[in-house]
Amino acid sequence: MKKLLLTDGNSMLFRAYYATVYGKPMTTKQGLPTNAVFGFASMLQKAIDIVKPDGMLIAFDAGKHTFRHELYADYKGGRKPAPEDLVPQFQMARDLLDAFAVKWVEMQDIEADDLIGTVSAKMADEYQTYILTSDHDMLQLIDDTTTVVLMKKGLTDMDLMTPDALREQMGIAPLQIIDMKGLMGDKSDNIPGIPGIGEKTAIKLLQEYGTVENVLAHEDELKGALQKKIMAGHESALLSKTLATIRRDVTLDLSDDDLVFTPDYSGVVRFLKSLDMNMLAQRFAGYITEEAPAEEEKPAETAVSALRVNRIPEEMLKEECAVYIDETGGSFLTAEANGFALANASGRYYISLEDARSDTALLAYLKAETPYKTGYDIKRNMHLLKKAGIEITFHDDAMILASLADSTLTSTEKIMEKYGLSTAVSREEVYGKPSKPLLIIDEELQKEYACSSAENIRKLKELTMPDITSRKIEKLYREIELPLSPILFEMEEVGIRCENAILNRIADETLAKINAEQREIFDLAGCEFNLNSPKQLGEILYDRLGLPSGKKRSTSADVLEKLAGVHPVIDHIL
Repeated sequence: MKKLLLTDGNSMLFRAYYATVYGKPMTTKQGLPTNAVFGFASMLQKAIDIVKPDGMLIAFDAGKHTFRHELYADYKGGRKPAPEDLVPQFQMARDLLDAFAVKWVEMQDIEADDLIGTVSAKMADEYQTYILTSDHDMLQLIDDTTTVVLMKKGLTDMDLMTPDALREQMGIAPLQIIDMKGLMGDKSDNIPGIPGIGEKTAIKLLQEYGTVENVLAHEDELKGALQKKIMAGHESALLSKTLATIRRDVTLDLSDDDLVFTPDYSGVVRFLKSLDMNMLAQRFAGYITEEAPAEEEKPAETAVSALRVNRIPEEMLKEECAVYIDETGGSFLTAEANGFALANASGRYYISLEDARSDTALLAYLKAETPYKTGYDIKRNMHLLKKAGIEITFHDDAMILASLADSTLTSTEKIMEKYGLSTAVSREEVYGKPSKPLLIIDEELQKEYACSSAENIRKLKELTMPDITSRKIEKLYREIELPLSPILFEMEEVGIRCENAILNRIADETLAKINAEQREIFDLAGCEFNLNSPKQLGEILYDRLGLPSGKKRSTSADVLEKLAGVHPVIDHIL
């Protein structure tokens, strides 16, 4: 059966905006904001890659007023206006779709949800429909021919919601979503529901009575505060259910041919370049077929030697490689792997963790003793891959090699600077700042960063190994430093057993010694003072006790050591 992809353009654009607004500013050379369009295009293509649709339609809201406002004037009340830098991007998103040759539709007084509901019902005999959304209202449309692709975080984290999946997760049927909204309301749309009724209570009532109407009809069976809430909320519950119900009967001037998906990737590339979105244009250029008349775009296809694949080429796995583990960052205790980048003289490839788990040849290569594999900070990589359930055998660690070659290189930044290495894009451009991570990861940038990092590992080994050999410390590297990495990894995994009783005893004994020394110091000084205050200590030593001092009257340990023997208090202080 043919597949149809439907989505709410407004909702998707808002999601794209807030997922990218906290990262690096995205504008044209004239200062026009483009971050939401960037996210919109990225998410849309990701959905196309997943669903592989034969047909597609994007629905937009035409304005703020809808027929639901006639039923309830405060519908969607309290919503803040769209951010100023998002407003121009609504038209830009429509222009993008035009360039893409993707059909989009809008209608006065009708919401995008109702247009999607109508098309999914109309095409039920011809298409298996997939609705891409983060809006739980759409779950009511699920049936045997309609699946909701529910975005949870960005687009990479999502659930395929079928009738069985919905019942398993929530315990209700698709059509009961509107009954649930009738009882509990919906704050995002300002649907009132019955005050005091939450999701758990609503679901429990629906599991017993089936519909809002049936709950109201059996209110006499309820007890206590719940009964009072239900009895007082008849009108609000029925209104709320009506507001939450997606229409499936809108009259649409839409032909079957309008839905056919025949993308114009050359048009998309030209449009993105007109907005100075050149990196994203390169990504879309990769979808242009050989038959497409896109001579000017061919350099963009071949400009980037790194490739994103779902299987690593077999020829690559016959040779020694540098392996970079693309990951979330932060502490190794919480960090997780995203994928692998492999690099050698033959090429550079990126594969996601999900695809890597299905690539049996790659898994065997990673685990095997040969060919050799070089990593960077292999101890950290061991933690990442243990969580991922993947075994790997590293034969060299470029980080350790660089540190042995020059002991002053105590960070990745110093190592990269020393050897003149850099990545095509920064990590921050790919993942955002630790305090403001990007929710949508651009796969083109991710691939570029990871493959550049793998290439740096390869180069770093080539640059440092001759120095290690000439200084005759290869034995130190091979027999002590490298073997120590898995030992430290195991220690960090297992942890260190601590006997609280012994630690408490040591703490008590140490405190007693400190208190005894402090009393002795106070007796010798003839008064009590704050030992942790350099000012007070200086006054005691140099004014009260008359010890010799320099101009700075320092109380640092190296200065006091020179005064040892001049006065007995010094030995106790030290």
